[in-house]
Amino acid sequence: MQNCPWCGRTLDVKYLDLGHRIRHVCGRCGFKIKEYDKPEPKKVEPKPEIIEIRDHEVPTAKQTPAWPFILGGIVLILIIIVLIKIFLV
Repeated sequence: MQNCPWCGRTLDVKYLDLGHRIRHVCGRCGFKIKEYDKPEPKKVEPKPEIIEIRDHEVPTAKQTPAWPFILGGIVLILIIIVLIKIFLV
């Protein structure tokens, strides 16, 4: 057994929690034997969730029909032809 370096009696170690530090002291005289920083708790990062998409849940996008673009092009060409005939004739 060890003896306390201050009082010489058999060492009875007590642990004092001082918030951010831990201290080991003699239980009889209170002599500080050892002091060290308290270990910080490990930060646990949340695991990313895995989302499973089943076949019947897959979203489908509607294709836009081509006829409005074709019709708009035809109307634009007709307007240009009419304007050319009006101003150049």
